[in-house]
Amino acid sequence: MQNESDPELGELIRAAIEREQKLPKTQQKEPLVLIREITISYTQIKLFDQQIVEVSRRLKEVSGPAELRYELLLAKTELEAKLMTEV
Repeated sequence: MQNESDPELGELIRAAIEREQKLPKTQQKEPLVLIREITISYTQIKLFDQQIVEVSRRLKEVSGPAELRYELLLAKTELEAKLMTEV
């Protein structure tokens, strides 16, 4: 198991394990499965956040044709929608 230095992820994992322990034993997930699921979701959220920031930065800097700005705005909107629906 890898040590994780991200305190936010560590706190999410701790809270999930505490919540999981309150469930009946038959409904509890294996700790490593739970940790993996939390880590994957957290990583996806962070990736979407980074991509949204990058596209937003490019939108502010773009001085080219309107089509380029439209494409960047569309990409940002799609990323924000994925962040809300897939994670």
